[in-house]
Amino acid sequence: MTNHARRWSIALGYLALMYWTTYVINSEGVLEGAGVAHAAFLAAYIIAAIALLVLGLVKFGVKNDYAWICLGIIVLLLMMAVLNLSDPKGRLHFLEYGLFFVLVYRALKMRVSGFTAYASAIILTCAAGVADEFLQSLYGRGFFDMADVLNNTFAAYLAAGVSLVWERC
Repeated sequence: MTNHARRWSIALGYLALMYWTTYVINSEGVLEGAGVAHAAFLAAYIIAAIALLVLGLVKFGVKNDYAWICLGIIVLLLMMAVLNLSDPKGRLHFLEYGLFFVLVYRALKMRVSGFTAYASAIILTCAAGVADEFLQSLYGRGFFDMADVLNNTFAAYLAAGVSLVWERC
């Protein structure tokens, strides 16, 4: 399997996992029933923030002020968006679709570059979000939510910003 095919396999496997977990969460009410939804999603964000900080320290060191200012602004935007969401599942969309954007972008940039890679990855991430919402509308407890589509889109744009900073610094 080529490196390009491997990257697409990882991205599509991750998408399938997202769709499956969405089904489990929506149809079974697993996290809500156990009363751990807010704590679980907060833990996921803390782990993601620590991972981003560690990766940033490895990549940029502590001396690249421009990189840290750009990443700080992106993190603030993300935190503002997350804090404004009352539904913990809505918060998860930022992590899910941000990571999905990164996986798709990495697969795309092996064949295309620059703006085309970013735009294509954003479009594919948004399309995956629309498909996710459509699938949710088929579940007993789920429904199509345009606010979630917008959250997925915002997550893709934030991930594109992080990727751009990551590559340019």
